[in-house]
Amino acid sequence: MSSTKVSNERTSSDAVAELYKVPELASLGPIFRSTSIIDLTESETEYVVSYIKHVTNDHVILEFIITNTLSEQLLIDARDSQRVDS
Repeated sequence: MSSTKVSNERTSSDAVAELYKVPELASLGPIFRSTSIIDLTESETEYVVSYIKHVTNDHVILEFIITNTLSEQLLIDARDSQRVDS
């Protein structure tokens, strides 16, 4: 089974349980809605990127999932930058 397939089998409830393990995220309050996994790239790319959106009363948390599909390459120091337009 490919690593992409494994990441897509992860459920929103699994993701919420993992988020609550991070004190800074757990302090944002209870999550009352999470999307299913949304793919941002095609599954044939070197790095598959997807995300889950979690919603609390006052915050939106975007959880990015990056899956390396090539065993001979290593992704180091990955960063994400977001811009909010009003």
